[in-house]
Amino acid sequence: MVENTTNGAPRSTQKGLPKDAYEQVVETVNNAPLEVKKDILQRAVESAVSYGNAEELVRHTVGAAPVEAKKAAVEGAVETSRNGEKKQVIEKGLQQASAKTQAELAQKYGPSHQTLDQIWMLIVRTFALVLGGATVGLIAIIAMAGFRDVDVAHIQIMLTVFTTVAGILAGFITGQALGTSGPQRRDEGKQ
Repeated sequence: MVENTTNGAPRSTQKGLPKDAYEQVVETVNNAPLEVKKDILQRAVESAVSYGNAEELVRHTVGAAPVEAKKAAVEGAVETSRNGEKKQVIEKGLQQASAKTQAELAQKYGPSHQTLDQIWMLIVRTFALVLGGATVGLIAIIAMAGFRDVDVAHIQIMLTVFTTVAGILAGFITGQALGTSGPQRRDEGKQ
């Protein structure tokens, strides 16, 4: 962008740099070897850090780049960060993504199906043990009722535990406990 100064000479809006000097700098950078361009960009970022606008410079530069260059910028940012910083860099990137993209990445990089199956098996086994204990308890309290006076509330408690756990296990076995995610998981196994 060019604007006229008070004396009528054309000047760039880039901090008052004359247009011909600006174009000369751009042409010099365009014709420079890659290593020189890297050095120029690094020095520009260092200078922007001292002025407090490095984030804006990097965001603008990466935003104007093609997709492959953006991927390389993200990869470079993660690779060159220290371990504690890597998490922050990745989190910041994920926060900028849409909810759909976040869900897709969680699905792709979340726990494997084998791990999820192991977790479900642990849950089912735990409920099976509780059902076994509730069954033994219910039988024991009913048997005790034949020999001595047992409070009806104790029988009702054991019956409630037994039927609740049996219902939960039945839900696990039939797949109803999966809720809305059930059809998706079953469809994945068919592919």
